[in-house]
Amino acid sequence: MNERLQNKEYVLQVFDGESYRPITKSEFDQLVEDYPEIGKIFDPNDRSQIEEIKIPDIDDSNPIYCHWEKAAQRMMQALKKNPRAWIFAEPVKPLELGIPDYFDVIKKPMDFSLINEKLKRHEYRTMRQFLEDVELVFENCLVYNGENSNVWSMCKEVREEYEK
Repeated sequence: MNERLQNKEYVLQVFDGESYRPITKSEFDQLVEDYPEIGKIFDPNDRSQIEEIKIPDIDDSNPIYCHWEKAAQRMMQALKKNPRAWIFAEPVKPLELGIPDYFDVIKKPMDFSLINEKLKRHEYRTMRQFLEDVELVFENCLVYNGENSNVWSMCKEVREEYEK
């Protein structure tokens, strides 16, 4: 189904100079005080104003709808196609792999399945946060595994594809 036709929940956000975050109650109250004509559109007790806003007809191929999250999802799909990327598909299971010290060395585990879940739940506020998690997957792997290991080589190969 066309995503633009699905019901969505919208959250007013403010730009804090670095990223967007949901507006606080006090910021919203100030908005209503400063701009009452705009504030009444977002009145939670009267949705008639916001429901009357017509969504313009725009061709879905228009680049405005190519949000960074879609690009991130495509990047993850491409990375997972690498035959050596299977090592990043799921969380590391230290006991099954015979590496009980893994969590002593790696303090912030990350894997592709967790990244995909965070994308689905829209937990990343910026593309940079997403990229930091992808890079954390590789960094964890390189930190834990020695340079002469097969896992190190696999990681380097997948990381090179990511960096292209």
